[in-house]
Amino acid sequence: MGSVHEYSTVHGGRFLVRYKKPDGVHAGRRGFLSRADASSYLGFIESSIARGRYVDPMTARVTVGDLASGWVGFQTAVLRPSSARSLESAWRVHVAPTWGSRPLAEITHSGVRAWVAELAGSADRRMGSIHPYQTSNGKRYVARYRKPDNSQAGKRGFKTKREAELWLASVEVSKSQNDYVDPTDSHALIAELADVWLQDQAAVLKPSAMHPLESSWRIHVNPKWGWREVGSIRHSEVRAWVTEMTAVRGAVTVIRAYGILASVLDIAVRDRRIRENPARGVRLPKKKPKPRVYLSHMQVHELAEQSSHPEVVYFLAYTGLRWGEVTGLRLRHIDLARRRVQVQENAVLVNGTLHVGTPKSHVSRSVPYPDFLEPLVQACMNGKRRDHLLFGDGTNHMLLPNSRDGWFAAAVRRAQKRDPNFPKVSPHDLRHTAASLAISAGANVKAVQRMLGHASASMTLDTYADLFDDDLDLVANALGRARRAASLPGAPMIL
Repeated sequence: MGSVHEYSTVHGGRFLVRYKKPDGVHAGRRGFLSRADASSYLGFIESSIARGRYVDPMTARVTVGDLASGWVGFQTAVLRPSSARSLESAWRVHVAPTWGSRPLAEITHSGVRAWVAELAGSADRRMGSIHPYQTSNGKRYVARYRKPDNSQAGKRGFKTKREAELWLASVEVSKSQNDYVDPTDSHALIAELADVWLQDQAAVLKPSAMHPLESSWRIHVNPKWGWREVGSIRHSEVRAWVTEMTAVRGAVTVIRAYGILASVLDIAVRDRRIRENPARGVRLPKKKPKPRVYLSHMQVHELAEQSSHPEVVYFLAYTGLRWGEVTGLRLRHIDLARRRVQVQENAVLVNGTLHVGTPKSHVSRSVPYPDFLEPLVQACMNGKRRDHLLFGDGTNHMLLPNSRDGWFAAAVRRAQKRDPNFPKVSPHDLRHTAASLAISAGANVKAVQRMLGHASASMTLDTYADLFDDDLDLVANALGRARRAASLPGAPMIL
C-alpha cells in the first residue's frame, strides 16, 4: 500500500504520495494542495495497479515521434512500396507536424477528436468535385481539383459522372504519392526542349560528333515532331515513324534520329511534364557493319609509291592514327630516341571549318612507329621548328583529300591500273590496315588497343574480330607442337 506525507514549502504545506510500482520500484508524486487530493490520486494509482492498467509516468514522457519511427520503418519493410510511400507521406504531412514532438501523457481524447475534425475539413477543401453542365451534344461533366501548389485546375468533357470520378481519383492518388504531373506542363513543344538538349550536347561533344546530331535534328526530327506538344505523342506514332524511316534510310540514320527524340522526351519525364517516355521500347533496325579492307605490306608500298605524299600513307598504315591525329602531330610530339609520337592534337574538318582540339577520347596516348619510317620522319622534320606541324608546310594542317579527285583517290586509281585486284581504300582504311598488320605480326590485343586509342580491349576485339579468327588455328598448331616436344606418341589409343 502507498502512503501520503505532508511537507513544507515557501507557499505553505503540500502533500507527497509514495507507492510501489508493479515491478517493486518505489515511485511518488509531489505538490498536492490537500490530503484529500493526494489520497484520491493514491487511490487511482492503486486501483489501476490492481486492474493491470497502470501506466508509468516516466514511460508516458516518450513522444509520438519516438514510437512512430520504428513503426513506420516496420511498415516499410512489410508493405508494398506504393502503400509504404503513402504511409510515409501521411506521417510526414499530417501526423508529425501536430503530434510528433508530443509526449504520450499529454495526448487527450478530445485533442485527437478535434484534430480529426480539422483534418477532415481540410481534406474536404483539398478534394476535387464533379459538376454537370449542358452542351449541344447533351450533358457533360467537369472535374475540378486543387494542384499541389493549391491553385485550382480542372478537366471538362467527361460523358459520365463515373468517368469523371475515376479520373479525379487518379489525380488525387498521384498527388498523395508525389507523382502528380500538371497537364499544362505537357503543352511544351518538342522543339523548345530540343533547343536545351542540343545546347547541353554542344557543351560536352566535339564538333565532329555534334554536327551529325544537328543535321539529324534539322532534317529528320524537327519537321516531324518539332511542333508537337510532349504530352500529345503516343508510342504507336513513334513506332510508325521509325518503321517508315527504316524503309528509306540506313540504320545509322534511323538510330540517330530516334535517339534524339527519345532523349528530348527523357528531359520531359525528368521535368515532370509527362509521366513516362512514349518513345522508349521501340525496336530499332540493326546496324550492318561495312566490310573492311586490309592492305598487305606490298599493297601499302605500292600505294605510297603512287602517292604524292608517301610519308603520310606509310605513317597512317603503320601507326593506326586517325587522319586528324596524324595531321595534328608537331615536332615537339616526336620522341626520336624511342621512335614514338605523343598524340595530343586532333584536326578535323567539320562542314568546311577546321576544328583543332584534343584526340577523340580526350586522352593523349603514346604510339610507336617502326624503324624503317625513321628516315621519312627525319626528312619531314628538316628545317622546321619545335612547334611546327610534322606533315605539310609546318604551318597549315593538311586537309583530308577529296574522296573523288583528291591526291589519295588518284593514288588508288594509279595503283589499281597497275594491279586490277588492288582494292578501293580511303585514308581511314589505312587505320584498319595498321591493326591487321600488327595482329598478323603477333601483337596482343592490349597493345593494339593502346596503339589505336580504343577505350577497352573488348572494343578492339569487337571491331576486329575477323582478324582474330586465324588465332584458333594457331592455338591448335601450338598445342600439337607442345605435345610433340613432350616426346609423346602421335595419336592417342581409343579403347
